[in-house]
Amino acid sequence: MDLWKWGGLIAALVTSGYAAAAPIPRHFDLVCHGMVTGYGTTFGPTAMQPKPFLSQIRIDLDSRRFCLDDCADAFHFKKIEGPRFEYHYDFDVADEDHRAHTFRTVTMSTAGPFPMKEDMTVNLGTGDFHREYIFDFGDRAPTHHDERYAGTCKIAPFTGIPAGKR
Repeated sequence: MDLWKWGGLIAALVTSGYAAAAPIPRHFDLVCHGMVTGYGTTFGPTAMQPKPFLSQIRIDLDSRRFCLDDCADAFHFKKIEGPRFEYHYDFDVADEDHRAHTFRTVTMSTAGPFPMKEDMTVNLGTGDFHREYIFDFGDRAPTHHDERYAGTCKIAPFTGIPAGKR
């Protein structure tokens, strides 16, 4: 087989996921960007037009913890399978980060936000990032919000999870 055919075969294996992947680092950041859509009063009375987002995720695989953007709190991945990481939060279900019927973060005001459900998946093999964040926000008559993020992530140097976070 000539060099061009070998090159084509290797390219096919890499793009199909059969080639050996580089080892995943144990501590790293992900810089993710893409589009966010949603609805609720934050975005007006109807669905918002898609708009770009940029997010940073700090990841410590040894402790299965991560934090988003300003790292107000750290959470545990619910599932890690090879290059795929998942986080799921449901207000009604207890897990290692919170008791049932407790909010996953310290609420900073009486207006919330009050998270009800969150799902996030990251696949380092493909770079895919998906997050859905459902929450209520507002005093007296909270308004329901639903934000959906879709984009890609790239590994960046680890900036650490601040001390004192779970």
